[in-house]
Amino acid sequence: MSDNTKLKPALHYSSILGCIIRSTLPIEQTKINTYKDIQPIINNIKTKKAIAKDVHAYILQIPLPNFPPVIIALIANDRSDNASTITSFHQELLTQIALQLNLPILSIGSDGAIVEFKAQVAIQLYSTSEQLTFQNKKLGVDFSCPVFPNIGPVICVQDPKHAKKISQNAIMSGACLLTLGKSTARFEQLLKLSNLLM
Repeated sequence: MSDNTKLKPALHYSSILGCIIRSTLPIEQTKINTYKDIQPIINNIKTKKAIAKDVHAYILQIPLPNFPPVIIALIANDRSDNASTITSFHQELLTQIALQLNLPILSIGSDGAIVEFKAQVAIQLYSTSEQLTFQNKKLGVDFSCPVFPNIGPVICVQDPKHAKKISQNAIMSGACLLTLGKSTARFEQLLKLSNLLM
């Protein structure tokens, strides 16, 4: 699961990391060696307008009962995230971070924000030497996802909690049309489709 979360813009010193945190500058530029380094580094962050306004969180959800989510990465940003930067984060997670931590990743979830959806589409189109495909001509299903080396197939999904909330809101508001990426579906079509499967 990944999500962009708003921060209250502020800078802090981390004694564990030995640097000023909540900045969008690389850690090398915020390292504190002596007390005299603090003010010039803070001034540099302010001059470059590099105080983080958001943080992009990667949360590992293990599908076992009573297993809490684990944060594996927090990436500070200045609210200028777009689909290409989120795609880059996802690619770094799948091609570097997961390999270093020996993490098997099955899916990347998001809350359905348009920039996150576009990043997920880009990941699904990511060129790998192997693809997992599934086709059902009767239902018009043509599914494909990349298989990442040493990780396996990775699918992109909407976070189930957000999907449930959106579905409930759609029904309660009297919506008759769903938008699915670049396509639409009416509830009547979904009902017919579900009856075909029985």
